[in-house]
Amino acid sequence: MAPSGPLHAFIDESGRPGKNKFMLCAATVVSADISDIRARLLELRPRGSSRIHMKNAGKDAARIINGVATLEAHSYLYVVQKSCLTREARDLALTRVFEHLDDMSVRRAVIESCNQDHEDRKIIQSVLGSDPELEYVHEPAGSENPLLWIPDIHAWAWGRKGEARKAIEHRITLEVLK
Repeated sequence: MAPSGPLHAFIDESGRPGKNKFMLCAATVVSADISDIRARLLELRPRGSSRIHMKNAGKDAARIINGVATLEAHSYLYVVQKSCLTREARDLALTRVFEHLDDMSVRRAVIESCNQDHEDRKIIQSVLGSDPELEYVHEPAGSENPLLWIPDIHAWAWGRKGEARKAIEHRITLEVLK
């Protein structure tokens, strides 16, 4: 069944050594589901943690991945296979993700903030124009917006392969950028 209602996107990058070294993941969620998904993500946090970050998940990784696999969130994963600087890979992926989100009529996109927000905004504006219908904001990582944990979890599980990938692959659409 296709999601109904306005969509929001939550975007994070994932870096890995090797051929698929840069991934940008955009998790989409129907607006009406945001509160329920936020509550479920908070329940999935490891004890004593303020947030979920898969790099630090340890023994909780499988439980977190399997829990997130049940959530009504679909991710679009952009893997840059071109040999280039990280900024160039990020620009390529951001361009593609915002073309796609605009085509899907996503209402709002939240991008995990990093030290490149200014450069990101230039790329996004080049795609959407100066007065876009799609609102986009950068927000810091952490406990403030648990929905930013979804792209981290999806990208991590995809890159991990094996059982982790199998658990979430029904939630992922992959696009390889060369």
